[in-house]
Amino acid sequence: ICDICLKSGLLCASCKDKVDKGIVSQDFISISKILLDEAANTRQLKDVTINSVIGNQDCLFIICGTGDQHKIVGKGGSLVKKISSSLGKKVRVVEESQDPRTFLQNVIFPTPILNLNVLYTTNDEKYRVVIPRSSRLPLSLKDFIGLAKTVLNKDVEIAFR
Repeated sequence: ICDICLKSGLLCASCKDKVDKGIVSQDFISISKILLDEAANTRQLKDVTINSVIGNQDCLFIICGTGDQHKIVGKGGSLVKKISSSLGKKVRVVEESQDPRTFLQNVIFPTPILNLNVLYTTNDEKYRVVIPRSSRLPLSLKDFIGLAKTVLNKDVEIAFR
C-alpha cells in the first residue's frame, strides 16, 4: 500500500486492486498505518519492510524484512503492544528467512526445532518439523501449520520426539 493511501485513508486504483485480490488484508493496512504514524516520531521505522500479515481472528503474525523485527517490536515491546491493543488481537513479529528452518524456528521460538525433514510424496514435497514432545508451542498446531504452509508454499506436518 502506498504512503499516500495510508495517509489519506482512501485507496488509489492500484492499492484497491491489491485489496480486492486479497494480496493485502485490512490488518496489513491497519498495521502499516500505525507504523507510518509512529515513523513520524521514530526515524528507524521509516525503512521497515512488512512482507505480509497472516493470522486469524485471535492472532496475527507480521512477517517483516531481515533486521526489522526489533524495530517493529519497539522498546520494551511498546509498539507491538500498541498494534495489538489497536487491533484487539495477539501480535507476533517474525523475520523473513530464505531458509525454511530458520523461518519456522522464528515462528515457534522459544520451542527448538530438533529436525526439519523434506518428505517427497508422489505429487509434491512437504516439510516435517520435529520438536520435543514436552514443548509448548506459542500458537496452536492448526495455526502453525496454516502459517507455515502459506509462507513456505508447501504442506507441513509436526512430529514430536
